[in-house]
Amino acid sequence: MALFVCFWVAMVTRRKLHRVASRQPSDLRLHPLATMPPKRARKAVCEIAKHGQCACEPGFKRAKHEDAVLHEPVELQTCLAMAGALNHETVRLLLATAASESVYVARHLQDAYDVVLAAQERARAIERAKVVDLSHYSGKAWYVLNKKYRSSKGSVEYDCAGDAMEDVLECMAQILEQAHPDTSYGTKKSALETLRKIGKSVVLASSTLGSEVRKQMGYDDSLSEAMKQILDSMTIDERLQLSEETDEKGDFLSKVAELQSSARGYCMFEGLEDVLGLLGGTEFESDGEEEDDNGEEDDDISEL
Repeated sequence: MALFVCFWVAMVTRRKLHRVASRQPSDLRLHPLATMPPKRARKAVCEIAKHGQCACEPGFKRAKHEDAVLHEPVELQTCLAMAGALNHETVRLLLATAASESVYVARHLQDAYDVVLAAQERARAIERAKVVDLSHYSGKAWYVLNKKYRSSKGSVEYDCAGDAMEDVLECMAQILEQAHPDTSYGTKKSALETLRKIGKSVVLASSTLGSEVRKQMGYDDSLSEAMKQILDSMTIDERLQLSEETDEKGDFLSKVAELQSSARGYCMFEGLEDVLGLLGGTEFESDGEEEDDNGEEDDDISEL
């Protein structure tokens, strides 16, 4: 009987000691991974990455047939069908996420991106080598201001002034669209010369229509802004070359300065001062006489 009591006391004491030892702080306890062999530990790490916990941890639950579903290959046509059902933003997000997590996907994404960049560079090179003649827009603007809405009644021309203004602004917008930064020097030169001619057509337009368009143009500086935007896309050397380009009517810089002087009396194209600055010139000083610009109708577009 005494021997039994002693054995019972020893067992109770051992259990109490075990409980005390198990109550140490959690940060001092070793994770099961620390006591695993290397191969088993690597497998457990994969399970943590896949499920958020490994099988060695309490409460681990694995979905039935989960491994079979995740590792079973999916046919390409099925993937394409699923991707086709998604919107572009979702597909881009999924692709970017996959590339950020997989070196293999990132490498293929970079290869595809390089192909796109190379194609864009080839397109820009072709565009830079091509010269587009935009002079027909000045003829269209001249026709709008002098022929299209011409009427023997001033009231009719007055009512059509808004439409004429819109037509002229549309010509400017078309020129600016086609003389984008990637175009050649020749295309930009043609655009700037055409815009200058349109401005001169507005200044010279006669009758009620011309007068009303000039009034409206005083509140709109689209012409100067278009010229500045094109000049901003050119190098300094290209601007200087353009300013010195000369034909039978003089150099381009002088012709822009002359337009500024003519438009000043109508309070139009005030931004031409900035255009002259970009061309490397200064404000044109008029002596009171304007060559060929006496206010009379110019029946020949070639005179602009």
